[in-house]
Amino acid sequence: MIFMHAVLTQERFHDAGAYLFRSGRPLEQQLFRYHFENGDAEAVLSELCSYQMPDGGFRDMGEGNDDMSSAIGTACAFQRLVELHVGADRPIVQRGIDYFMSVHDADYDAWPQKADDPHYLEAELDLHWGNPSAEIVGYLWKYKELVPHDFLEHVTAVAVKRFHELPLPVPGFSDLCYLRLAQCIPVRSVREAIYGKVSEGVRENLELDHARWHTGYFIKPYWYAMTPDSPLHATLRDEISACLDFDIETQEQDGSAHLTFNVSGNASRTWKSIWTLESLKVLRNYGRLEAMET
Repeated sequence: MIFMHAVLTQERFHDAGAYLFRSGRPLEQQLFRYHFENGDAEAVLSELCSYQMPDGGFRDMGEGNDDMSSAIGTACAFQRLVELHVGADRPIVQRGIDYFMSVHDADYDAWPQKADDPHYLEAELDLHWGNPSAEIVGYLWKYKELVPHDFLEHVTAVAVKRFHELPLPVPGFSDLCYLRLAQCIPVRSVREAIYGKVSEGVRENLELDHARWHTGYFIKPYWYAMTPDSPLHATLRDEISACLDFDIETQEQDGSAHLTFNVSGNASRTWKSIWTLESLKVLRNYGRLEAMET
């Protein structure tokens, strides 16, 4: 039996692009050009620089503070830097790594999510240390020539210890941050441990009743495997396929991605931009864009 998957038509692909250039942020506009129109990475970096604060951190990245630097917002910015293969010789990277170093809380051996959120360190650290600390450790490995060796060894040991102490399933979003650490760290034993443990419990973090996807926020299965060659793809193949169908079926009339949570004002523009671009990228990665067929 041959199963036919939904495909985003050329018309609807162009609707999504038109939405971004009509109502989206300049950052996602440049990222669209980079990914789908052979755009220049330097144009993306120019826009990304506008979100970097004098202290080297990033604001208004969806996650984190809108008006000041935050660790989690800076981690989101580094997702883009890694995506663009930006080297350690660039000031935007160097200043960002300096920011990570400066806001590490030595008392808790962690990075607070937001700039003004001591509650996170005091009350939620045991289960949620990984979000964003594990991801940040990954970026320190990615740009290890900018990080003191002793500090990198120390925070890596903390990350590994905390990971092994976590229950199954690894709490949602922390598991995604640990996967980003695994993508960056060259230590094979750490990578395999992360992929193995996250994979073992990941389905428990998902909403497996797909009818409920239409009623509220849920963790999108493809966040664990943004490409078919990702280590967790085989574990989540059916859920990812269903979620790609969902993205296509729920695309808004104006071309934007459907948000599964309520948000308004500038935050709505930000998240619509981020999710619309992300959906197009993952649909392309899985061969679900008619416009990308050859």
